[in-house]
Amino acid sequence: FLILSGSPADEILNEIHNLSQIDSIFLFCMNRLKYEHLLVKYSKIIDISTKQDELKLIIHKQIKLVEKQTALFTFYNSDQKSTRQLSHQSAEFLWLQLAKEIIMKMKHTKESQDDMLKKCRQYYRNNQTELNNINLFE
Repeated sequence: FLILSGSPADEILNEIHNLSQIDSIFLFCMNRLKYEHLLVKYSKIIDISTKQDELKLIIHKQIKLVEKQTALFTFYNSDQKSTRQLSHQSAEFLWLQLAKEIIMKMKHTKESQDDMLKKCRQYYRNNQTELNNINLFE
């Protein structure tokens, strides 16, 4: 995670945005409108905050999201020393079944679709091909 002040943000972001070590960027400034254009330009920017409490809340939510994503993607990838280890194909199949089951049980509202698309865009923010697929789906 990285927190930047508004004024030098554009220059710094231009240099560091593509670093894989940086997952999420938060801008902290006095004038949100002045820097909103950066949200479009840099996909790793999660939000722009003008209040410290607001920034803390947004960072906390992002930490929870990253923890959930990490837990999901390491669930079947951990090196277990059990006698029954899943093959790569079996794990992929189980993930597909799990995702399908979750999607089928979700409420199908415009809001839930928007939430799903937002999460997908955030997850694939560095993959232009997948972002194009998401836009086509929408």
